[in-house]
Amino acid sequence: MKKLLFLLSVSVFVGACTTAPPYQAESGGQRPQDVSGIRYVEIIGSNSNIVIKGDQQPEVILYDTPQVYERDEETLYLEVDSAENFRLKVPRNAYVYVENSNGTLLFSDVIGNIEADLTNTEVFVINAGEKLEIETTNGPINIVKRSGLIVDYSAVSTNADIHAIIPPENLNINLEASSGYFNINNLPVTLVERDAEEFIGYIGSEDSGILELETTNGTITLEPVGIKSDAHMLATGVTSGYQEILKRRVTQFIGTVNENFAATLRGILEELEPASASESKLTSVSPQSGAGSTDGLTGPSNPSVDSKNVQAKAAIVPLKTVVFPFVETNPPAKELGLGPALSEMLITAIANSPAVTVIERSRINSILEESEYQLSGFTSTEESIEIGNLLNSEIIIVGSVSRFGQRIELDARVIRLETGEVLFTQYGSSPEDKLRGMVNTLGKDISTSITDISFE
Repeated sequence: MKKLLFLLSVSVFVGACTTAPPYQAESGGQRPQDVSGIRYVEIIGSNSNIVIKGDQQPEVILYDTPQVYERDEETLYLEVDSAENFRLKVPRNAYVYVENSNGTLLFSDVIGNIEADLTNTEVFVINAGEKLEIETTNGPINIVKRSGLIVDYSAVSTNADIHAIIPPENLNINLEASSGYFNINNLPVTLVERDAEEFIGYIGSEDSGILELETTNGTITLEPVGIKSDAHMLATGVTSGYQEILKRRVTQFIGTVNENFAATLRGILEELEPASASESKLTSVSPQSGAGSTDGLTGPSNPSVDSKNVQAKAAIVPLKTVVFPFVETNPPAKELGLGPALSEMLITAIANSPAVTVIERSRINSILEESEYQLSGFTSTEESIEIGNLLNSEIIIVGSVSRFGQRIELDARVIRLETGEVLFTQYGSSPEDKLRGMVNTLGKDISTSITDISFE
């Protein structure tokens, strides 16, 4: 980053002195301005909402003129202050560096290298290229990688969460959650090295790119764009699409920003999939209330939208679910009785989901008294499936729990009894004093994934 900043500084200085004077913004200027031949873009902003989109054309296009910009042949330097909606398009392979405070930042289809140094700024990165480096304080980081290789992704957040949706390709991963926890949802991960607050391992084969995510006082969540089944990508359950996960996150966020920026986010979302599919899904989402909020991605409330919401809710068929005590894999876990305790926490976390009907423990015990099984003591998934069938369950949740020092690790699997297939998996790790929060987050993710498969 220092090398890039030095290069940009020299380029800007030379450009300012020899090739072009600074351009002052005109009040209310909205007309696009072409700036041709740019390969490096540096944006220094404050109190601004910034949207940067990759474009096939070789020109940088400024939609909302910044207060000052300077350039030489290949480098563009911009200053943006208190801009409610600053947008620009850059060549897809442009190298982009951004600083901003007290605002928001959205990258969409910028395939060149991206760097960002942010304070109090939430950032969305949609379909970036092979290299990404982001540091932010008091601002969540949301990353969506639809396809392609990850060579080197680095994201560091202080006092905020990191949420990454990535292809299930070969990838080395290094996750660090200081004073927090992390969840890995339905990715085929292998743990190589265990540390008090760190997960070091890989997805698929370890001979690939690097994903490094670090947060203090926050949560790291990894989710897949899709799941590989031989040479095919499944499109069921949690694999129904990164768009829906992104929409849920952005929809919550839209209610907290000004209307101009919210409109831009809606436009980004509409480009993620065909209009017909997008319209049917967008109408079933409603945001959190907040200053400047709108009714989700649909604009002002209207009866037809409300009717579609009711129909969507009515289409959910709750699935009968049994949560089995988690298998305690080491003596420290057994000493604390973590298996039964965590299963009870998980039941509480998912019990209110409209997609789940949790079978009561009393009914389970009654059935088991008539059979050769006991609810504690078995470890076989096959036995769990047999017990689930005795209870006329449709889904069972099984898994294991381990304790290493002051940290608890949990592996959970959700199995459809009709086929015996594992619908999705969840891995979580947490300090003991944040265990309830991790299980609640895990339960929310499981409930959401079950909802995706519970429509008639």
